[in-house]
Amino acid sequence: MKKKILQFHFFLFLFLILQWIFSELTGFSLKQNIIFGIKILVFISGFILLIYFLKPFKKISLYFLYYLITPLISFLGYLFGGVFLVGILMSILLFPILPKDKKFENKDFVIYTKFEGMMGSCCNYEIKKKFFIFEKKIDDVNFEELNVNFDKLEVYYKNNLIIIEYFFPSYEDEKVIKNIKKRIVISE
Repeated sequence: MKKKILQFHFFLFLFLILQWIFSELTGFSLKQNIIFGIKILVFISGFILLIYFLKPFKKISLYFLYYLITPLISFLGYLFGGVFLVGILMSILLFPILPKDKKFENKDFVIYTKFEGMMGSCCNYEIKKKFFIFEKKIDDVNFEELNVNFDKLEVYYKNNLIIIEYFFPSYEDEKVIKNIKKRIVISE
């Protein structure tokens, strides 16, 4: 049983690494919800294998210890906060696990928040085109405005260009006086 779980764990782990390399080289990847499901299976199998390899202690237990330390640090970071626990340790430990935050989706495109750590800069997104269970990265987009209304965002094709139209509020004395429309054009 232990050997089967070990093979399953490392097969999924290797699959995730190869998928990431393929995604970086070609721009094509599996949809994020499938990738997140596989990451959860790797995490659960790693935790189970930690229990198997803990007694008698073997060197491989140090690898599987990651699957115990990550939730503990996350819980402590949530409980106590702070720049060190939340900003630095959680960014390092949770980077491989966290799913991408989906901000917008229509029938052709999906826009994810680009992960840059817990203390990363704002408003960086990546736009991907959907193909059944796959996605192709089109480009990175930076909405310079902080309050983009993703409910009114539109992404569409026009003359072989991808057009992103979005609205953001314009303030005067802390009151919204109007919504300003902006457009980003990306060539595919």
